[in-house]
Amino acid sequence: MRKSMREPIRNLTRAAYLPAAVALLLAAGCALSAQPQKPLTVEAIFAHGPLIGNLPEDLAWSPDGRHLTYIDSGQLIDLDPGSGRPHVLVSRAKMAPLTEAGGSERDRDHRSRYHMASYLWAPDSAHLLFDSSGRLWYYDLKTGTGVQIADTGAASGDDPKFSPDGASVSFLRNHGIEIVRLHGGEMPPAAVVPAPAASGGQALLNGGVDWVYEEELETRSNYFWSPDSKAIAFLQMNETSVPEYPLTDWIPTHATVEMQRYPQAGDPNPDVHVGVVSARGGRITWMHIPFHGGDDYIPRFGWVDAKTVWIETVTRDHKHRAIYFCSANGDDGREMLEISDDKFVDDNYDVDVQDGSIVLTNWTSGHNQIYLYRYNAAHPLSAPAKLDRQLTSGSFEVSAVYRVDAKDKCIDYASNEGNLLEQQLWQVSFDGQRRQLTASPGFHDGNFAPVGASWVDKQSTRMDPPRLRLCASPESSSPGANPAASRDHCNLFWQTRAVDAYHLRAPEQL
Repeated sequence: MRKSMREPIRNLTRAAYLPAAVALLLAAGCALSAQPQKPLTVEAIFAHGPLIGNLPEDLAWSPDGRHLTYIDSGQLIDLDPGSGRPHVLVSRAKMAPLTEAGGSERDRDHRSRYHMASYLWAPDSAHLLFDSSGRLWYYDLKTGTGVQIADTGAASGDDPKFSPDGASVSFLRNHGIEIVRLHGGEMPPAAVVPAPAASGGQALLNGGVDWVYEEELETRSNYFWSPDSKAIAFLQMNETSVPEYPLTDWIPTHATVEMQRYPQAGDPNPDVHVGVVSARGGRITWMHIPFHGGDDYIPRFGWVDAKTVWIETVTRDHKHRAIYFCSANGDDGREMLEISDDKFVDDNYDVDVQDGSIVLTNWTSGHNQIYLYRYNAAHPLSAPAKLDRQLTSGSFEVSAVYRVDAKDKCIDYASNEGNLLEQQLWQVSFDGQRRQLTASPGFHDGNFAPVGASWVDKQSTRMDPPRLRLCASPESSSPGANPAASRDHCNLFWQTRAVDAYHLRAPEQL
């Protein structure tokens, strides 16, 4: 395991985490001009929240790409991607019961640390689901009313999701998977994967994510709806053989100790299996692939189509990475591709499977780059996938793949091409034509609409706090076109001048 010698760090005190503003100041050497107008004090940095203020929280695109929403000052703001003009979508008064904070300090830290969303867009882009510390509210934007549809009993980690048809909402409760139907009369939540027995059940997780997968593999969800909304694929984790590790929580006045399942070097990993269950519940069908239980990992999996599941495996020594396709009826899986390295395979965790293409990142060339594989979309299990082409290449790293658009055959990503100290946003087509989306100095992070040509650009530099712009590419733009064409269509919607008064000066480059 890549970081198996590292101890769990989940319960570090708040003081151990430097806010972004403090990191910015340290990067600048905390150097002030000879006669600063305003002294920089410890109180100024820590006493009243982040020095640079609070960036908009929970930015989310509607499925149709026509709304970009975020929470600001207790209300839900909607930005029109065309004009960039904001308006209040859900008022502060209506938001209050929908987003009421609750749970323990640990739960709030867990939500923040792993970026758990406080609201989700419904597939019809006309409804929202708010998760108020486990209380799920279904909100109708047309009528402006919300109805509580379930209480998961979990202040964090309940992982609610809409079915693709929008008719149901699923969530995790007590290590089981439950579904509530949104139409056809009031119905209580029904368990499609029952919670494990109370005796010893805490070591068995159905659809949940444990410490190893959350921290080491950056896994954020372990269950997924089929495209036709008729079934759910989920990862079952058995941690019975994983040793426990004591974690002390020093945040409360009276410290507590929690026993955390944590495999140290040489200890067994969780034993994992992928199962498929009907959305109505019943018998679970287990997928069959070559796998060493208690050692190997399944960091990613999902649906190829309504009848086929894909599964990525990584061996514990990180020398072999493979993707399998499995029929949902339980037949033996087929290996579609394998990547091996006699030293180390750095997964980097970007993989997308849809509509006859597999897009993944890999270090085969010595740098993390994007590769495109092809398979028979009409008959996915008929033959292994074939490498179509390496889409990016050079002495730089692809740091993130934000969106794979199989319809328009293009990929939006970030890399440090051109300047190893910066990060820019790029787009590459399936035929290898690339287009740079940003070029201003600094570090750019993207948030792309699921459809259309809009995205959010979050940019910062060593001396400038983050600022947010809403951008859109002209319809005529395409990979290979002038990058300035797209950069001219950006609207700034958030920035701060909070550090201007301190007259910071840039550190000298040695």
